[in-house]
Amino acid sequence: SQEPPKKRSDLQSLRGIAICSVFLFHIRQDIFINGFLGVDVFFVLSGFLISSILSRHQKLSFEHIKNFYFRRFKRIVPLYVTVLLACMISALLIFAKVDAENEQRSFLWSFFFARNIQQIKNSRDYWQQGSASHRSLLNHAWSLGVEIQYYLVAPFIYAFICLLKTRTLRIVSYVCISTASLLLYLISDNTTHFNSPVCRWWQFMLGSIASEVAGGSVMSSQPVTEEKEALLEQQPAQDKDALLEMQQDLEVTNTEYSVIVSQSLRTSIVIVLVLYLVSPFSFGERIGAIGVSLMVAGLIATCDDASILLLSSRSMAYIGDISYALYLVHWPVIVFFTYHIENTKLDSWESVIFVVLITILFTLFAHFTIEKWSLRKGYIPSAVYVGVIYTVMAIILHNTALISDMVLSHRFNSLSRIEIETTPGHKMNFTRDEIR
Repeated sequence: SQEPPKKRSDLQSLRGIAICSVFLFHIRQDIFINGFLGVDVFFVLSGFLISSILSRHQKLSFEHIKNFYFRRFKRIVPLYVTVLLACMISALLIFAKVDAENEQRSFLWSFFFARNIQQIKNSRDYWQQGSASHRSLLNHAWSLGVEIQYYLVAPFIYAFICLLKTRTLRIVSYVCISTASLLLYLISDNTTHFNSPVCRWWQFMLGSIASEVAGGSVMSSQPVTEEKEALLEQQPAQDKDALLEMQQDLEVTNTEYSVIVSQSLRTSIVIVLVLYLVSPFSFGERIGAIGVSLMVAGLIATCDDASILLLSSRSMAYIGDISYALYLVHWPVIVFFTYHIENTKLDSWESVIFVVLITILFTLFAHFTIEKWSLRKGYIPSAVYVGVIYTVMAIILHNTALISDMVLSHRFNSLSRIEIETTPGHKMNFTRDEIR
């Protein structure tokens, strides 16, 4: 089996930029109004990753497809189900009974990576949920549903396109599929275009196009033609050396010039991308998604080093390394905290700093324990672990009402023992009806 290639640090930095923008958006949606487009960055990067992995093989076999799914399983599922279980238990212990029971419906759909399908089925608008008085712990799980559902068909789309022998035909095929998906994205209603995997195919396809372009963008030295060889043979030896030296100098100069121009262009794209993601001005959700996706695809296709502004940052690349754990953890932390303070916004800097610190702690814990462990271990230990977690979650889901009643009864008993001093020297206890 082939050794997996080393991670491109520029792509890890792009992941870091994406997750930072999403985190900022969820902290203060009213300020960082374009931060949600970080998810679109992830979709393009995933499309590139899928095509790059599958393109290692001249011809896809059942074994290759099986290994692809096994690796995706190890990368995604163990940490996902761990966070899901932690949120499920925490919701039962922290939320009011009615909120905890309502949350279980979302857990059931997320159980099968289908949170986005639930949104479409119930015609739930993402933006209305984000500003609701009680926000679901799993609002962010829709994007994982979209990715997993695309993974199910991606190897077969790639195998079909690989039947085309030339890179040009493959790119044209990706463009055709991408265009059809984009049209569906533009004409669908707000809920469908946001959550439907087919409406998001065009972004994954942009990543695949970037993979094809990057695979054929390695510049080789221009071969000496027969005409040039004949001309050189007619020259004296000294002139031959002078002509060859002049040709080499011109090639070096042209290469240096093209590198400078290329790096300047890519740096400009990175600056525009970052400024738009954190900008308080928006051109609209759909136009913004198209612009951001095209910029990311261009960066992926033309940049295979980390010599570009921000993409050369080790800190940003490290954030990219932990971006999956950070994505899973940050939203539940925000929801639990805002639920505790009975506010949908983090209005004070103290609240923001507290949420950021708690999120970082949970992210690092999840990354260095579950995520690292699942990537290091084989498929069987990961599958057994996931099976155990799914079994526990199924038991909790089946007994949600019973567990909620037990928690509620404990709260009643605890509060009924509390004495409140109403007037000096006079205390009273709350009855169960008053507590309810």
